[in-house]
Amino acid sequence: MIYDSFANFDRYREVAPAVWDKVKSFLIKASQSASPGKFPIADNCFANVAEYETAELNPDKLEAHEDYLDIQITLRGREAIVCRDTADLETVIPYSKEKDIAFYRLLPGNTTTLVIGDGRFAVFYPGEGHLPGLQADAGLPQRVLKVIVKIHRSCL
Repeated sequence: MIYDSFANFDRYREVAPAVWDKVKSFLIKASQSASPGKFPIADNCFANVAEYETAELNPDKLEAHEDYLDIQITLRGREAIVCRDTADLETVIPYSKEKDIAFYRLLPGNTTTLVIGDGRFAVFYPGEGHLPGLQADAGLPQRVLKVIVKIHRSCL
């Protein structure tokens, strides 16, 4: 997992050197004029732009992927993301190869909470559990505009 300011984005180029600069260019353009949808960036790399209301934590929604790395950045608003290893967690929805996702039941303890917004981003590698879309500020819902970049493990 990586959690940093977008000002330091170039530090992580070695994560996916073949597509990193294209991802950065897409994120800069998206920050100026993004609308919801799915957008190709490069071979085995795309972005989902979503607009939604942050919510309270649902313990059955901790997700992990096997094939894709996620870069998550909120362009408008702030949201919390809870992170936790999935090794000892109960599977709620088994892994779907088609959707590249499995859901786990989050247990209290051994969690980390990140807040994205205000120029911060998070990167989740395949296998790293994360639960995005949560209320960040005093438990109040907030409308966010967010980009989730998906980079296939073949690019890593």
